[in-house]
Amino acid sequence: MRVTARETAFKVIFASNFTGEISRGTARALYKSEKLTEDDILYANTVLNLVEDHWNEYSAIIDRLSRSFPEVRIFPADRSIMLLSLAEIYGMEDVPDTVSVNEAANIASKYSSEKSASFVSGILGEAIKEKNSPAKGQGTEADTDAGPAAEPKDGPAEGPADGPAEGPADGPAEA
Repeated sequence: MRVTARETAFKVIFASNFTGEISRGTARALYKSEKLTEDDILYANTVLNLVEDHWNEYSAIIDRLSRSFPEVRIFPADRSIMLLSLAEIYGMEDVPDTVSVNEAANIASKYSSEKSASFVSGILGEAIKEKNSPAKGQGTEADTDAGPAAEPKDGPAEGPADGPAEGPADGPAEA
């Protein structure tokens, strides 16, 4: 079930906030314990690859849209949820944006604070507006490198990857 796969990917991303990298060993162990199907594993790997490749770009989006609340001060659970959802929004055309935001709010309600669901939904809603705006790409690296043309390691998405592959070692270690 996609909900379980999404929560499993969230757990791996959450752990990366403390280890400095997306752990494939942790991912495999969680896939096994959650009894994910092959389709669920493909989905989770795609999300993890996108987050790993575009950690800095997605973090910049979160930082810019959270305005007076710097990304480094956001709860690691909330940051992880938003990273996962931004990977879906910018890199996975088969996941509708509204579904991604709704699922992110559900995960926030389950794994984070009382107010996290509305905070996460607000940031992601702004990211969708920005993505769909005709003025997108105004001076942000994320709009070109982490857009819908991102290519996961486990298989191509729509279009080629434009930017450099940057992993989470640059991101979570600062948090």
